[in-house]
Amino acid sequence: MINLITNHINFKKIGIFLALYFVTAGIILSVFFLKPEQRSYFPIFRIFIIFFATILLTKYFVYMSLSPWHDVAIKFKKLKKTKRNRLSLYYPRVSVIVPAWNEEVGLLSLGKW
Repeated sequence: MINLITNHINFKKIGIFLALYFVTAGIILSVFFLKPEQRSYFPIFRIFIIFFATILLTKYFVYMSLSPWHDVAIKFKKLKKTKRNRLSLYYPRVSVIVPAWNEEVGLLSLGKW
């Protein structure tokens, strides 16, 4: 029963894709076989469409140009954050030696091991 449903869905998808391919092929073939006619019923409407299509395509071009750099920026932020965390968790071992009265000579000999 499940196989029949999935086969039906696959045929439905294939039918939709074929229909869309035929529409696309029809649009492309119409460029070669139909002659263009000059009609200026809506010149303002045409300018309006061209204006907003230009804005939309420019936006998509900017997104496509900048989107690969998004991963790089995230990587740098993570790297910066881990560096900061490593530095804040780093506690070096430091010994402070304060010599007593006239003990400089003895400390110098101890430091030369």
